[in-house]
Amino acid sequence: MDERRDEWELLRDFKRLDRDRTYILYCAHGIRTAYLAEQMQRAGFEAYSFRGGLHGVMQYAREHGLDPHAFGGVR
Repeated sequence: MDERRDEWELLRDFKRLDRDRTYILYCAHGIRTAYLAEQMQRAGFEAYSFRGGLHGVMQYAREHGLDPHAFGGVR
């Protein structure tokens, strides 16, 4: 699921998401999505935030032979 929305909008609306799915969140630096993932976990969701934000996502993609473009950006 690609939810390119404001994190505060997601924080307000996340309870409507499917609780049977796992959510991997990332933002520019990983700070806002770390907070959102924590709130989702407290509400019973399986949610994680990429440490290092978008840079961490790109590094993970390169290390695992994945296309960084698939994650919304390249650094």
